[in-house]
Amino acid sequence: MLDLIIVSFKRICVMNVFKYFRPNIYFEKAVRYNELYFSETHELNDPHDLNATYFFEDDPESWTKLLCLSEKGSAWSIDLHVNPECKHLAKRLNDLFRNIEFESSDSIKTVVENKAKELEEIFVAALWEGSPTASTFSFTSKSPPKARAEMCRFELTALLGRGHNQLFYSLSFSKRALEPMMWAHYADGFKGCVLIYGATDNKLSVKHHPLAREAYPYPLLPVTYINGDKRISILECAVSGSTKKVAALLQKNSGWDYEKEVRLLTMEEIDNKFQAILPKVPVNNRQKILYHSANDLVGVIFGPRCDEKYKKKIETIIRDNRFYQGQKSFFSLGTTLTNDGVVKVTEAARCICISQSDGRSPISEDALENLLLSLGIS
Repeated sequence: MLDLIIVSFKRICVMNVFKYFRPNIYFEKAVRYNELYFSETHELNDPHDLNATYFFEDDPESWTKLLCLSEKGSAWSIDLHVNPECKHLAKRLNDLFRNIEFESSDSIKTVVENKAKELEEIFVAALWEGSPTASTFSFTSKSPPKARAEMCRFELTALLGRGHNQLFYSLSFSKRALEPMMWAHYADGFKGCVLIYGATDNKLSVKHHPLAREAYPYPLLPVTYINGDKRISILECAVSGSTKKVAALLQKNSGWDYEKEVRLLTMEEIDNKFQAILPKVPVNNRQKILYHSANDLVGVIFGPRCDEKYKKKIETIIRDNRFYQGQKSFFSLGTTLTNDGVVKVTEAARCICISQSDGRSPISEDALENLLLSLGIS
């Protein structure tokens, strides 16, 4: 719904987004428990989604900035062994890694260790005595050169891990509610449903657990459709953050343009030291499920081939949820598939939630067009 409501002199924009579902137990679970399931890369329809190629740019200055990010006064501090501002060191590292590429699913530890012999030579040649500041760990300067070079390699891996330490999970919505190709594929050949979610200021508020008190606003991010490689500068991400990485992960081939996708992203950060030491990052067994308010579900659109009993079942589940959360009504829309392949909304009702009985107020044919316009359905 696209309304403008003035509250405390602040303009709040509410718009709707749409999510297609097959009529199965996972959909019913999502409706009953207000679940939002965030998918991993291998679960997505596009095998290239959330995947990208990292590359090392030709930029010695970025290497200097990276080395200067090493935590001062720690056992890992690189300035216990080398001068992080040394331009010659930065140039040698730049020359060693320049133009190397690797997939976002690859381990940064493997990428660095492939150059272990060359890195040992570079760091041994760059070793200095002591450090510019007093440190509890300054005794490490008395270690053998090869051991000190190995410490530098571990810290370099951890520093590069700053640009490679986020595993992203995605939840897709569409700006289109009646796209036939999406109904055919994502809604089980027109037998499924589309849920209508209301987003305030282009955000959905979600909880990390159904019993949690606090909800956090997650922005809806638009997908861009470009035919090109998704490339991410590892040094830029390590030094300046993940903005460029997120932009690359929101890029899809133009063949998917009909979906008009927006998505929520959540991420899991991996400790940089884990990436530097462990051969494999520990698996997080917690499912990537977040939870929205029952009132964020504005309504449901049933497919042309959706079973009537199933429609009543879904309406009852939504009604029960909203009965216990403010008793706000919601919309139920029915559709038909025309001979020329167009999905058309042909009937609608406002479902009343002041009791748990089946209260429905049909929307007249004259009012249907205005309702669809207010819901953002065309």
